Amino acid sequence: MADASLPRVEHLAKPLALFELRPVAWVGGAMDQHTRLLQRHRASDQHYFQWFEQQALVAWLQAQARPALVIGHSYGACTAAAVVASGIAVAELVTIDPVSWRKPSGPAVRRYAGHWRNYLAGDQRLNWANLVAKVGGQWQQWPAQYAHQHQILAADHATVVAAVLQLWRQGN
Repeated sequence: MADASLPRVEHLAKPLALFELRPVAWVGGAMDQHTRLLQRHRASDQHYFQWFEQQALVAWLQAQARPALVIGHSYGACTAAAVVASGIAVAELVTIDPVSWRKPSGPAVRRYAGHWRNYLAGDQRLNWANLVAKVGGQWQQWPAQYAHQHQILAADHATVVAAVLQLWRQGN
């Protein structure tokens, strides 16, 4: 159940592209190729990877002239964190409700991410998206001990991406 003290974030029907000066990579979860929960928010000059394209993400990050912002959701968040934990430095890592039964080294992720923000979907009501996350190995509070910032949002596994982008638009 979501914490009643958290403001409820409604699903946004319109995509919110994130405009950045630094290189940006988005890493979608297992269902993102169908749902486009993450992919729909990227700007045209930003790069998108599916959760299983770990080597392509590594190659792209290594080819950048300056450290990038990497945003991952669900299994894509695990992929992004694993790449960073392997020693690939990034300016900022944003993991949004990460999912996987295997977790990377938390201290290594913190070391190689200039700033690691983790967002947890706090609305745990029974629905399809939350069920998929639980079966897939939702990380829950594990990142809190390593991430530079760990925040719980009143959103479910499917709506948490839009909730994070809405917070960024508000300057939070």
